[in-house]
Amino acid sequence: MITEKERLRQHWFCALKITPQSKQSGMIGRKHFYTAPKKRAYVDTLATMMLRSRPDEPLEGLLELSVVFTFPHMVDQAKEDVAKLPDLDNLLKPLKDSMKGIIYADDGQVAKYGRVEKRFGDTPGIDIWIKKLC
Repeated sequence: MITEKERLRQHWFCALKITPQSKQSGMIGRKHFYTAPKKRAYVDTLATMMLRSRPDEPLEGLLELSVVFTFPHMVDQAKEDVAKLPDLDNLLKPLKDSMKGIIYADDGQVAKYGRVEKRFGDTPGIDIWIKKLC
């Protein structure tokens, strides 16, 4: 039987109360990427927020990542407006960058995505679940 301590080592959850932002880096020349200071500050803010609920040690092994990005409702908003939100892959980039070294050693450990979605809700935020695969 698995102990509670071992179960907690295999699963991690965090709810961040922040409006999600995407990461869009530009290229300078052929080899260098540029990230706007505002986007870098967003990644730093996410990392600081995760420090409060990080595991005792970074998770090891292969991981499954599930994320729900919740954006604030707007007046007279139609369900189709979800398509106007940032792309999921651009929402995931700063989140995965901010978890590196805090939640896991490297974002290459994410071997599988579970539930990944963007939606509107009463409270903006990012809900993150990580499950250890092996």
